[in-house]
Amino acid sequence: MSDQRYIIASLQACIILSFIVTAALAQAPTEFTSNYAPPEQVTLKKRDCQSLLQHNRTLYHEIAYKGHITNYYGSPEADAELVAITYKGCVKVCGSFWKNDTQTTLDLLLDWILPALGLVTQMPWESNRNSVTVIWLARWIGSPIAALTYCLWDVKIAARCAKLINLTVKYRYKRYHSDVLRVESDAEDELETFSHARDQFYILLVMNQFQLKKSAERHLSPEELVTAVERAIFSRDVVDGLDLVKERTRLARALRDARKRGIVPILLGLGGFFFAMSVAIRKAFSGGEGGGATAFNVGLGLLVGWLPVLYLAAVVDNDHDNKPEFARDFNAMVSACHEGGEVIDIFGEGRGQGRGRWHFGIGQTIMTRIEERFLAKWTKGTIVDWVQLSEASPETERKIELGHWRIIEPMITAFVIVGGTSSGSFLLAYFTPPVGFAWRSASYLTCLCLSVLIFFIDIILFGIVRHSFMTPSKSLKHGRMYYFFKSIKFRRTAHYVLIFLEMLNTLTLCLLVIAMSVGLFNFCAGSAVDRDGPGGGLIILNSAEFFTKYFDVQGYYMIGIMPAMILMGGGTLYLIEQWFTQSFLWAKSDVSGLIGFKRTRRWKWFYSLGGILETGETLRWTM
Repeated sequence: MSDQRYIIASLQACIILSFIVTAALAQAPTEFTSNYAPPEQVTLKKRDCQSLLQHNRTLYHEIAYKGHITNYYGSPEADAELVAITYKGCVKVCGSFWKNDTQTTLDLLLDWILPALGLVTQMPWESNRNSVTVIWLARWIGSPIAALTYCLWDVKIAARCAKLINLTVKYRYKRYHSDVLRVESDAEDELETFSHARDQFYILLVMNQFQLKKSAERHLSPEELVTAVERAIFSRDVVDGLDLVKERTRLARALRDARKRGIVPILLGLGGFFFAMSVAIRKAFSGGEGGGATAFNVGLGLLVGWLPVLYLAAVVDNDHDNKPEFARDFNAMVSACHEGGEVIDIFGEGRGQGRGRWHFGIGQTIMTRIEERFLAKWTKGTIVDWVQLSEASPETERKIELGHWRIIEPMITAFVIVGGTSSGSFLLAYFTPPVGFAWRSASYLTCLCLSVLIFFIDIILFGIVRHSFMTPSKSLKHGRMYYFFKSIKFRRTAHYVLIFLEMLNTLTLCLLVIAMSVGLFNFCAGSAVDRDGPGGGLIILNSAEFFTKYFDVQGYYMIGIMPAMILMGGGTLYLIEQWFTQSFLWAKSDVSGLIGFKRTRRWKWFYSLGGILETGETLRWTM
């Protein structure tokens, strides 16, 4: 946990530095003086321009904005209260200083910064990996769409592993309007069968987290790799003095013991984030003093509204320590099943949970073969014998691409979640009076556009530079361009370019948070919109009550906040459901795992309306 302490200490130092900068700016002397000053001779930095211009309408009309004000429902009463001035007039009367109060900074700190840091510090970091900690942080924060795509892909693989266990264990049930009972095996046999299947698919689930090394192609073909993995996971043989059943039992127990747990702090962290969001939204809709600043704080929260979804997706299949040790165990077991020869270096570092770029894993390849070939003759209600699968080799000269169309679903889901929540922040900043582009809305849009750009580059390169364990085809010849894109040099260059963009986006987000904390946007240049209009732009200095009454602000709040909240809440509930329905895979006790599995099967059958919602799926949950 040393890297977590390093991250927490660094973040605490940044927060303390932000407060020091805020205090220093608050005490900085003002050298600029205006030609106009009220009788009390206050400095420009401390001047309340809104009250001044509301009481001195002569001065107001000299610097009033003469252009069109978007979405302003004017009336004689409203015009008498409106304080809409030009950018040049703001600089002349109010000064070009940013103004911030302690309450706004504290609201931002308590509403978003601390809850977000609580989630970031609980991400699946690895111990003693300080060299890549910053890279992982930049990937999770700077490229949320791509990171969430691969995290959701891991969740999908885990869900399919859980569903395949459903074929192994019989279940007693009674059909409606019928007295027919399904035959159930003895309780001990049922527990033993379930225990074997649970170990097999949990090992496959964790094995899917590891990268396949390109160097393994020198020792075995794709068909040999699939055959060796299936034999290692499903066979009951004794290979080269290695009892595969006992080895799987030992390895599965070690994996479960090393699994990071702690559901209580995870749920508390999520609860704190959503509680802070609900409080901020409540204050934004309630209006009153500081309502506008609270609305901007809500916008910042929506900008990182994907964080709880990414956080849950990364910890559903929680990480394991000692990954090199498990990689060596996988290598030894799979190598023993490949002609019983020397140990082949097949599995490398753990790349799952969004940490590894262009990681696909071997799990979907195995499960696709099970569904497309082995289960083609399977009939509902019968027990699957996985030993037959381990003895059936794949077809020769068959292209085994370690990629699948099913990953399109996580791609689209991640894009909708991140794009939907982050665009809500832009809508909230853009349509908050004065309506239009300002520094704040431009900053929100910049972060969103960088995330989308990184995502498209990452996904396009996914099918170009990603290593795929393929059967060489003698009939297909490739040109120089193909080998250039597949070369290690191009892959490394693309990887470094994406790291640079991710760090740039992370830095942009951090600077945005610091700027909002110190009130950098609360001055003339930061607040002005329509900079090409009369007087260099529009600035409105009225209160939140005025905006609510004459601009229909709450309608735009609904447009910006509600879709983002639906996406955020729906994604969170889906991942919590996946977490609880897959938990039987990593339960330490076989008895408790079997109880959890039967509860999961009942819930999945009910949730899918008896399998109706799974129409089109090769594999379904059955009762």
